[in-house]
Amino acid sequence: MKKFYGIVGAVVASALTASSMAASVNVTGSHSSSLADLSGVLGANTSGFVTFSSGSGNNRVSGRVEYANNLIGNTQRFGLALTQFSFVGNGSTTQSVTVDLVQDFRIAGSNVGTAQAGIAVQGNVVFNRAGQLVQGTIQSTHENINLPLIGFNPNGVLSSNAATSLLSRGTGNPQGVQVIGDIYRIAVQYRFTINAGGGIVSVELPQSLGDVATLVLVPLPPAGWAGLAGLALVGYGSWRRKKLVAQQN
Repeated sequence: MKKFYGIVGAVVASALTASSMAASVNVTGSHSSSLADLSGVLGANTSGFVTFSSGSGNNRVSGRVEYANNLIGNTQRFGLALTQFSFVGNGSTTQSVTVDLVQDFRIAGSNVGTAQAGIAVQGNVVFNRAGQLVQGTIQSTHENINLPLIGFNPNGVLSSNAATSLLSRGTGNPQGVQVIGDIYRIAVQYRFTINAGGGIVSVELPQSLGDVATLVLVPLPPAGWAGLAGLALVGYGSWRRKKLVAQQN
């Protein structure tokens, strides 16, 4: 796997919630591809990827979706990235593709101190003549928080000549996220529109960082553990008394 931080530490499991969802990748528009139930809810210190492809030659879309859940000490990081992405079009017809990604991550502790999220994309737009169009938006949601919309070329400016333009966008400062339950969900939509203007044009995201969330886990204080132990003893005592009564009867 790539660069979603080193994978160290023990795997920590917690119960799945009824609303948890497996990973899904859905590509719609001028090209389509759909993949579901890729990894389920991703546990701590687990990572993976899946690839998709549709079309061929100079009229195609392909990519790789990478996901990781890394626990280092009391810091847990989740990653979901669209990488090795290529959307190529030719001719003079406007084409669009939408790539929707959803992944659930298992939180390794029951007490989250802080959670912050952001998204960054890096790549290139390759024009081979004047009069070509590339537009795009990226909307990412962490839990129930929408990160700032990322957009490029919203006014639909056409290329002036053959060139390779850098595509580098991000949400800037990390956004605070309110964690709900023991499952953390990232859902992100990438949407690209191109018109080759009679030539060939492409959007390339070869090594994009994608979505990253960082959680700081707060250990349960000693008093908290004592409280849990007390509850366990009360439960055991009740069970033991019932068992003795049953034996006497």
